[in-house]
Amino acid sequence: MLYAKGNIDPTTPTGQLHRWIMSGINQFYIRNLQDEINTKTTKVAERAYFLGGIPAYGFKTKVVRDPEASRSRKVLEIDENEAPVVREIFRMVANGVGYGEIVERLNKEGFRNRNGNTWSKTSIAEMLRNEKYIGTYTFRKGRKHNYHAKRDDTIRVPGAIPAIVDIQTWETVQSKLTSMKKVRSKPGPVLRGFVYCGDRGSKMYSSGANHRRYQCGRWYRKRDVKCISMSAAKADGFVISYMNKLLNEDIDFEELAVGYNQQAAMADHDFRKSLEELEKKEADLVAKIARATRAIMEGSPLAEELERQSSIVSKELSETREKITKLKNNVSVYMSAEILEKKFSEYRQLVIGDYYSQRLLVEEMIGKVIIYEGGYIDVLLKGESESNHTRELYF
Repeated sequence: MLYAKGNIDPTTPTGQLHRWIMSGINQFYIRNLQDEINTKTTKVAERAYFLGGIPAYGFKTKVVRDPEASRSRKVLEIDENEAPVVREIFRMVANGVGYGEIVERLNKEGFRNRNGNTWSKTSIAEMLRNEKYIGTYTFRKGRKHNYHAKRDDTIRVPGAIPAIVDIQTWETVQSKLTSMKKVRSKPGPVLRGFVYCGDRGSKMYSSGANHRRYQCGRWYRKRDVKCISMSAAKADGFVISYMNKLLNEDIDFEELAVGYNQQAAMADHDFRKSLEELEKKEADLVAKIARATRAIMEGSPLAEELERQSSIVSKELSETREKITKLKNNVSVYMSAEILEKKFSEYRQLVIGDYYSQRLLVEEMIGKVIIYEGGYIDVLLKGESESNHTRELYF
């Protein structure tokens, strides 16, 4: 088996070393490229140019000339068709009108959001926190799974874009939102969606207003099985503590990288095998279509049947090529010790952070948490299966 982009045999120690070195160089190149892109986008964002995506409701883009770069760029300007709706929403909140009533009024009067859908409480809440409405251009706010996460590299340029809402109304609304946040119930459990019943295998749901508990979904719906449950606070706290301990063990990142990359090499072996089979099938299907086409052109008495079969084979060929494309887009990723150490450092900050940080860590690290009768908890990390899992944890 040879690496497709070079004569590297990853089944030999020399080939593995060569492959790992190449992987490290690739990762270094990617990081440098990311740094270059971040530097360039930062300079553009600091000048309040629009860097893509969908403009916030109430804004649209227009093209202007960037004299420094001698090229055209986009900037935000007020959409006079949508801006009155934004101002009315802020005015209603400032006057004490609740989200539910605002949504009802907007939908009843026929107003629709940018996608043509009815308004929701979530869309109203997101709008009320958007600093662009007071003329502050923002870039790099939040993260992929948590838009409200705080970042050190967020760019804010006050007065860089036209304001839709006056500062007095904005401050009144923000004051009301702060007051609402103080009385609002706490976020859901950190492990929500990842907890399963060890007795029935069904997903466990959190219930209760003040003292949430994870309860077996089957028992909750039908009451025909044993009730396995546990306090959400206890289960969350235990798993977070366990993850904190796991992340702070004495780790040899060089050894970890070797193990990680060995797994990646094994996955590559399966990848190559599957790819060879699909490419062989693709070649066979192409040959079948070619033979059928040639027979039809030569006046075969089975021309009608050959055309029908060719249509079926062509569809199968299209599906096979789609599988090949998907397979090539899921190649293994190799990690250097430095990258793993950096990732662990990020995880260590998340595990001691607030609810949203810990939730992000759970989404990235946890595959499944299984709760059994008697306080037994089993934690499966992503990629682990129950069949080869041997960890035993007790609450």
